[in-house]
Amino acid sequence: VILRLHDILFGDFIVNVLEKDVTFTGRTRIWDVVIEKIKQNWLLGLGQGNTVVSDNFVGLSEVHNGLLEITLMGGIIALVGFLLILNFIARKLNNFKKEALSQIVSLSIFLFLITGLQESVFLKREFWILLMIGCSIEVIIKHIDKPLKTKDQNNFIKV
Repeated sequence: VILRLHDILFGDFIVNVLEKDVTFTGRTRIWDVVIEKIKQNWLLGLGQGNTVVSDNFVGLSEVHNGLLEITLMGGIIALVGFLLILNFIARKLNNFKKEALSQIVSLSIFLFLITGLQESVFLKREFWILLMIGCSIEVIIKHIDKPLKTKDQNNFIKV
C-alpha cells in the first residue's frame, strides 16, 4: 500500500469493478504527509500526541495505519521494538499451535494486524490484552490442562 502497488497492479479493478477509490477514502493522502514527517524524524519520531494529522487534515487525528502511527510517534526504534514483541509472541503461540486457545489468539492478532494496515488499532487496549494473552499462553494452557481439585465424601480434597 505504501509503495502504491495497489494502484499500479489493481487500480483498474479497484475503480471499475469494486467501484472504490484507490486512495482508500483519502488515507493515502494522510500517509504521504506522515511519511514525509517520518523521514524528518525517523529515529525517535515526534512523540505521542503529535498533531501531524490534525494540522494537515480537518477533523482527523489518526494516521489510519498502525505501523505508520507507531513510527510517527516513536521512530524506527519504536517500530523495531513493536516488531520484536510481535515476533516473540508469535514464537510463543507457535509452540502451542495445536491448542485451540493458541489458534484463536493467533487468528485474533492476525486480524488486528490486517486491520492495522488501514486503521490505527495497535494502540488500542484490546490489542495489547491479546498480546498479553499470547505472551502468557504457556501458563494459561498449563493451568487449563491442570486437573481440578474436588472433594470426596469426607470433604477431603482429591487431586
